[in-house]
Amino acid sequence: MLSAIEVICFVACYIFVFLLEVLRFRFKQNSIWRVVSLALLLLGVFIHGVSLYQNNLLQNDHFFASASGWFSVLAFGLILVQVYLSLIYPKTQFGLFLLPLAFIVLILGWCASDVAFPEATTCRWVRIFHAGSWLLATLISLLGTVTGAMFFVQRYRLKHKIFSTKLTLPSLEWLGYGTRHATNVSILFLGIGVICGFYLKAFASEDSRQETTGLDPVIIGATVLFFTALFLRVRRFWRKDPDVNAHDATLSFVFCVALFILLLFAAFENQGHWRGLIPAQAPKTSSAAADMPNSVTSRLNSLTGEMTAPTNVYFHRNLLNIHLWS
Repeated sequence: MLSAIEVICFVACYIFVFLLEVLRFRFKQNSIWRVVSLALLLLGVFIHGVSLYQNNLLQNDHFFASASGWFSVLAFGLILVQVYLSLIYPKTQFGLFLLPLAFIVLILGWCASDVAFPEATTCRWVRIFHAGSWLLATLISLLGTVTGAMFFVQRYRLKHKIFSTKLTLPSLEWLGYGTRHATNVSILFLGIGVICGFYLKAFASEDSRQETTGLDPVIIGATVLFFTALFLRVRRFWRKDPDVNAHDATLSFVFCVALFILLLFAAFENQGHWRGLIPAQAPKTSSAAADMPNSVTSRLNSLTGEMTAPTNVYFHRNLLNIHLWS
């Protein structure tokens, strides 16, 4: 898990950036505010990235070593998107929608277990690809939810003729386009994650020393979610919806909520979703403890090979007592 000092530092930077975004409603926007906000954001990204590198990559060779690390990487991805949008669209207040999501994900990462996933020497890259696909699916789904929420806010403002310059949002066409494509790409990465999950489940069942029964509820739920979302996306092409962008925004929100429910179940259930995807390994026993009876017997036999039966038994008993007490 990330150290407390590092977490306090980059979370404080993100909170100050969010407060600056909120204060832009009250005060007139100027370039100094945007420069200060971007500088704090970059400082938080630097501390966050160094923390992830030291606590995840150096210790575990990858960023997906635990549920806590996975959520922390997801929050880091949201902040990177915020940095990109701040540079491309400096006058648009994406931080009002993205930063609260990043805070929620950081809280989930803090609450999730920081115990490392069980190690497995087989299919290591498939497991990393599985976790990465779910990460990208969740990240892009969150972005689609943000653009969908901004779409509804902008449509409400235009419908009621609220032309305030304190809140700057993109056009409805831009937001609808972003929501639609974010949802499509998120569904694609979810499908890749489901395929990797089925492969790992089958591989773990074949190589496990213990018999596994039933299917993982996370895999079943993800499969149902994937085919349902895919059906709704395909259905859109032959059914003309008068308000296509609103339909896409609603689908993006529902898809993101369902995806987060699966993630929370996988991260916080008692057994752990990842345990069913890793082949069971034989319990490790101490070599010294396992070899002690044989070594003692061989030493006794070598020392007492020439003795008679009563003397041999007596000598065995005394020598065994000496060995145990020593």
